[in-house]
Amino acid sequence: MLMFALAVAFFVSCEKDDSARPQETTYSIIVSGIQVPEGMTVEILAIEYNSSNERLQTNRFNLVSVPMNKNYTANSRTEKIKVAMNLYGTSSGQSASLWVQQVFYLSKGKHTNINITGSSPTGQYEP
Repeated sequence: MLMFALAVAFFVSCEKDDSARPQETTYSIIVSGIQVPEGMTVEILAIEYNSSNERLQTNRFNLVSVPMNKNYTANSRTEKIKVAMNLYGTSSGQSASLWVQQVFYLSKGKHTNINITGSSPTGQYEP
């Protein structure tokens, strides 16, 4: 019996420790309360930045229905997200870009919801 207990203790102590492996940092862009006018295309950009404010990557999707939810795994060096919207007139050829005037910080190894609504403050300049 003692031999069995020692064997179990040995195998348990040799198991891989998953807690030492870094967890992925994920986020969702959740868009609600925005009306897309007929004849317009709205592209949402989720731009990932590191601590030095360098762009790491850009995730983009077209807003085809509201509400809409897109999930992403962040670059391992990403610390914050800035969201921009590109609006295109499909028949007029006109375009405009707006920045959501908020910076969204991620928690390493956790999931963050980024909510963009019709009342989210927007402007011409990057926050």
